[in-house]
Amino acid sequence: YKLLVEETGNVAIYNIYDRKTWETDTAGQCTDDTPFLTLQEDGNLVLYCGTTTQAIWATGTEDTTRQHCRVAALEVTGYFSLYNVPDLAGVWSSSGTIPVGFGRSNLTSPDVLFPGMRLVQKTFYDFTLSVSEGGNVTLKDWSHGQDLWSTGTSCDAAPKEIQLKMQEDGNLVLYCDGAVVFATDTADTSLE
Repeated sequence: YKLLVEETGNVAIYNIYDRKTWETDTAGQCTDDTPFLTLQEDGNLVLYCGTTTQAIWATGTEDTTRQHCRVAALEVTGYFSLYNVPDLAGVWSSSGTIPVGFGRSNLTSPDVLFPGMRLVQKTFYDFTLSVSEGGNVTLKDWSHGQDLWSTGTSCDAAPKEIQLKMQEDGNLVLYCDGAVVFATDTADTSLE
């Protein structure tokens, strides 16, 4: 696969047969200058024309808090994706679905997962345990495209501080603004 920024202002992915598999559909929007694609400091991937500050196309993945560094990758699957660093959680993909990413494979005490973070089974990257923005924890089998388990929890619609914490006593607990909304009830007092 190859990713090209075309002279007409289109960004496209081509397979080994030079067939277009994905595009920004922006051809003709930059005919008088040179288009360029940039991964901005705020984490947004943007296509510009010449020296203008007017975007032709963007992924819409700004992180105004700038808590994450981002990396762009052309995958062996032919998709173009954005990941957060260092946990490599997927942010955006040309496939239209958020890529799995390559997060760490375990959660040890006193580690915490926040919304958007995930644990990834390392052998084939097929299974993930992730925390959603809404406060649900889900175990997913990506090879079969199905959820295997979830906490079935949610925090209110208002922004909340959500965290999945492996406590020192061995209990895995989901907190929403400090309140327990799910626990595995696996506390072992001998570990404290």
